[in-house]
Amino acid sequence: MDAHQCRFQRKFRKFLHEKPIAADFKCPLGGLPMTDPVVAEDGYSYERSEITAWLQDKAISPRTRMPMSSRLEENGDLKKAIGELKMLLGNPPAKEVTITWKAPGPELIPRSLVISPSDASDSSDWEVLSERQTDDTKLRAEQTDMSYILSKIFRVLDPLRQLLLDVLDGWTPQSMVVIGDESAGKSTVLEMLAMLPIFPRKRRFCTRLATHLRLRRNPDLCRTTLSVCTVTSQGERREGKAMVVPKENGDRWVQEEMDRLVSELSNGQEGSGGIVTEKIIVVEVQHPEVPSIDLVDLPGITSVPKEKAEAVQQIMQKQIRDDKKSGNNHMFLAVVPASGDVKPNTNNAMKFIMENQLEDRTVGVFSKCDQTSKNGSDVLRALVLNEPTKEGESPESLGRIHLQTWVASMLEPPKEYKSNFERLELQGKNEIKFFQEEDENFRELYQCGHAGMRALIANIERSYLNHLNTTWKPNAMRKVLLKEKDVDFQLCMLGLVEDATARSRLAKEEVERRLGVTSPVTKRVYEDFLLRTLREDLAVAVRRRLSRYDGDGFTCEGCDQMEEMASLQEDLLSLIEGAVAEMESGLVAPLQSWLSAKSEVVQIEDTDLVNVRTASSDGFSLMRYGKDLSKKELVQQLHAEPLLQLCNYSSYVDEIMAKCKQLHADAGLRIREKAAQLVAKLVDLDGDRRMEVHPLLLPLRGEVSKVELRCKVDEFLRDLLGLFLREIPSPKKLQRLHEGVEVGKERPEAEQELGRLKQEMRKTEVARDGIRRALEIDDEEFEQMRQKLEAEADSADCCLSREGTTALSWPTSTSSASSAGSRSLPGEEATISPTLQPAAPVVSDAATALPSGSTASAVVTPATEEAALSPNLDAPSPAVPDAATTHAVPASEAQLPDAKTSPTPLPSQQADPSEAEDAAAIGGQVYLVGPADCPDRRWMLLADAEETIPDATAAPPSQLVLPVVGNLVPEAPLTATQPADVPVPSGIQNPVKCREASSFKAGDRVKFARDSFHVADWSGIPAARLTFNEGQVETIHEVRGDWFCTEKWQTLWAPLSAVEYMEDFPPGQEVVVVGHQKFPEHNGKHGKVLDQAATEGHYRVEIDGGSRTINVKKENMQKAGSSVDTM
Repeated sequence: MDAHQCRFQRKFRKFLHEKPIAADFKCPLGGLPMTDPVVAEDGYSYERSEITAWLQDKAISPRTRMPMSSRLEENGDLKKAIGELKMLLGNPPAKEVTITWKAPGPELIPRSLVISPSDASDSSDWEVLSERQTDDTKLRAEQTDMSYILSKIFRVLDPLRQLLLDVLDGWTPQSMVVIGDESAGKSTVLEMLAMLPIFPRKRRFCTRLATHLRLRRNPDLCRTTLSVCTVTSQGERREGKAMVVPKENGDRWVQEEMDRLVSELSNGQEGSGGIVTEKIIVVEVQHPEVPSIDLVDLPGITSVPKEKAEAVQQIMQKQIRDDKKSGNNHMFLAVVPASGDVKPNTNNAMKFIMENQLEDRTVGVFSKCDQTSKNGSDVLRALVLNEPTKEGESPESLGRIHLQTWVASMLEPPKEYKSNFERLELQGKNEIKFFQEEDENFRELYQCGHAGMRALIANIERSYLNHLNTTWKPNAMRKVLLKEKDVDFQLCMLGLVEDATARSRLAKEEVERRLGVTSPVTKRVYEDFLLRTLREDLAVAVRRRLSRYDGDGFTCEGCDQMEEMASLQEDLLSLIEGAVAEMESGLVAPLQSWLSAKSEVVQIEDTDLVNVRTASSDGFSLMRYGKDLSKKELVQQLHAEPLLQLCNYSSYVDEIMAKCKQLHADAGLRIREKAAQLVAKLVDLDGDRRMEVHPLLLPLRGEVSKVELRCKVDEFLRDLLGLFLREIPSPKKLQRLHEGVEVGKERPEAEQELGRLKQEMRKTEVARDGIRRALEIDDEEFEQMRQKLEAEADSADCCLSREGTTALSWPTSTSSASSAGSRSLPGEEATISPTLQPAAPVVSDAATALPSGSTASAVVTPATEEAALSPNLDAPSPAVPDAATTHAVPASEAQLPDAKTSPTPLPSQQADPSEAEDAAAIGGQVYLVGPADCPDRRWMLLADAEETIPDATAAPPSQLVLPVVGNLVPEAPLTATQPADVPVPSGIQNPVKCREASSFKAGDRVKFARDSFHVADWSGIPAARLTFNEGQVETIHEVRGDWFCTEKWQTLWAPLSAVEYMEDFPPGQEVVVVGHQKFPEHNGKHGKVLDQAATEGHYRVEIDGGSRTINVKKENMQKAGSSVDTM
């Protein structure tokens, strides 16, 4: 469109406000003045280019919706009249001029227009010729400024609408939701805002579904489109193409589309009331004179019929839910009819506003002001301006609701008009005349800028723009910045490093963190294999097979000796082959599981702290950081030191594991070969005679043809187990598997995920920059927003869960990096070393598999408890004590220390860092190491298989030594007496009376009642980290005499005198909640136990008179009537 044409259209719009009859010159399709009018088969005139484009898509009339061909005829009469008007607007006449034409349509009615010199004079775009008031001029100027600002904002944001939906999880720029009773005048108000007849006007027809009206001021375009969208959790999904809607009779097209949707979606559905809730109609209007704003027209509120009223309420409540989901960003336009004795607080729309506390975001409109009662203008003036009436009545007494602002309107349709274009222009002109001339009250409202459509548009734009800047802008920027942090965090946790040098370094560090010398993983896997496969399986099976040859031996016919030995050889080789085969699943597979495990963020139970956990398939986990972190600290840590996910570098892991498999395969071959030789020696009756043959012929007892076969079972077991211990790759070898392996490329799936996240980050940055550009957020304001977000305590919560969605959540860990009873392994940065709990309890009966000469009265816990004795993981493991400083005693001679007589434990001693390489590797025989003169202070040691066992007759010790690993488990019942000097713990006013020791049994829940050295020292290990503390609740696994072990710690034994019994709470039991730290507001409340909760150790308790149910731990309940435990 050239400049000359633009100028003409601007002047024409101004002229049309004064002379509505000129609406005949507008094209019914495009809404602009025609330059080349043609007559179609339906008898109506259109702009040639508009109707030609229309008929290319549809062979129906835009006005009648009847079939129509593409035949067109020029309308010379109308073209001549338009040309005369165009000339006169460009060159005002010196005297009045009359233009005549025949109205476009089937009935050619003569029409005429008289133009005076003043009518054709130039003026601003928004000046209406008949209006000259100063206040109105200011209002138009202010409106022009706000319209320009909003148009500029939406010119930037509209192309980003789908992007904003994706990035902001369904958010879009705020909408103004229009609500009101049925027939309150909502559609008429919206028509005047859009200056287009696009809403149904049938007397018995109302809005059937939510209609979204998107108005955009565009000085160069007049276009209206209609589309149907399905509402989803992520916003709107348009169905098919948008349909161009004729301007002059768009209401018919909207009405027919509503009818279609109601017919399709209500078919067979009871209770819908003809209301559609799953779809919305979106009407987009671009026009030179509309405000730039998004409106949502909801169905009118009604009370009958019931099903229709309920369906309307569903739509309105969904709108409220959407508003809350979007951060309460929407605004509301409430239409209240002024007919009769108006009282806003009794209106259904206003009740809805008040019930949902929307007053501060609502603009109120009094419609139908021409139908108000006698003296109604004074009441309306008082309600709108918040002033008393002339009779002294206060606005509150009249039912005023305090909203952002109120505006009065009068949009009574004219009695005569030839087109909807003319009707709308006449309505606007008549409204101005009404408020200027009706009476002084309405005139005051008009002059104050609170009456008429122009005042309504100005107030809506002012409120909309203010809300956009004060609410939507900070909320949207906060959300986009959180999205940025979220995507950045996902990139960090993806664990891909693009720099090759950094990737190699981080990969090596990650392998060492999981399997290196500072990690307990490799040693634990190694020890588990020894304990389970060798000790519990192989040793027990071999001893069982050889048991017939023990003691008096096995009697057989002398001629069957070789057959018996052949059978024995086959059985033993089969057992050995089984143990060798177990190396793949018992050693290789766990290590591969650890290397392939994904590191994930977990939230520590009952805290706001998090950590990065690497969990293997055997149920154990390794915490990356030695102490639990806040979410913000975690994000900072990940940026300072990137995380590399080994699972995304499968070729690197595969190459390491190939070396591991080969190492164990070679070891298996050597074990098979040497074990075969060992077994051959055992069954070789002509060799070194490890299997002794005693013929019964010599002592002349029994049948003289038989012999007794006897062997030294312990010696054979010792040799066999020693062979395995020598050949199985030691932890030291396994910890060096990654040396010399190059890090390859990441997995294709990980590379694809990296590309997706980078694309997501780019989209987020485009959305961020678009919002900044649209709302003119400069660098200083943007930096303030960013700093404000960083200062928020929960600004890192986007890593835990995205706002508005449930897309991303972290698992909860019951483990803590500082928890002594954790199933977690510490990371190399740890400052406190938690111990490792085996995935399954050690079978105590396996002790019978040890050689009789060294059978220990103890079951051994994996050596990872060694870590708990070191101040930190960077410190070396304690060295194996030598014979000069220790006195080694077989464990069978040891006794569990008495709870009363045991001395106070001494502080753990630091091992010399220079001795780190000599740290004990688990294997061999069980011994106790400690001072000879203090037998109750001895500790158990599993000596390195490659080291010499200290001689029991060595020189007396000169100092206490650090234990390497293990705790004592009594084989026979022991006794321990309750120390008389142990005080009642502070904070317990009336502790539960402890049961007799003999009445405790497995499965009982007990609570430690004291925190003293007597409780802390039962294991004989001088380390406070292995203690149970006051108030700690455990479940008894086994009771032996006055000692017990727990389900979690089956190798730590404590005196029963240290605990008190925790009674069970059957359903229906009246209880009092006590000591609840997470929700202290419930403490002291009485309730009733319903049943046990799904979470172990919790009960479901009904409180607050049955209105609420909470999960409570057993230790946080007491039976009603007992003294409240204040612990």
